[in-house]
Amino acid sequence: MGKATYKQATPAQREQFLKVFKDGMVKSLAKGILGYADSKVTIAGVDTVKADRVVVKQEVSAEGATHKLDYTMVKGKSGEWKLINVVLNGVNLGQSFSSQFKAGLKKHNNNVDQVIANWLADA
Repeated sequence: MGKATYKQATPAQREQFLKVFKDGMVKSLAKGILGYADSKVTIAGVDTVKADRVVVKQEVSAEGATHKLDYTMVKGKSGEWKLINVVLNGVNLGQSFSSQFKAGLKKHNNNVDQVIANWLADA
């Protein structure tokens, strides 16, 4: 959604986008992981950015190729860890999705509700 749009969105819009975004992210990750079901996955390291923020570095090896996958995680107020970004082979998915949301705003005349309603269809 991006920081600027998030600040302007209503609590209901934020909640609805979070639901749609999570559903889409889970489906995308599941489809991607299925393609590497027989691959070797190794943890290449964990970088502690802050006490409540880490980057988990993974390498996925399949058919002679190695793909780098970095997960940025933050610790929530109640102690749970949350995924906030994924970088796959140097492609920052957080930035990609933010750009995708901005494109949706253009397509739907800055109507946040329409972007949310069409998030998976436009993706």
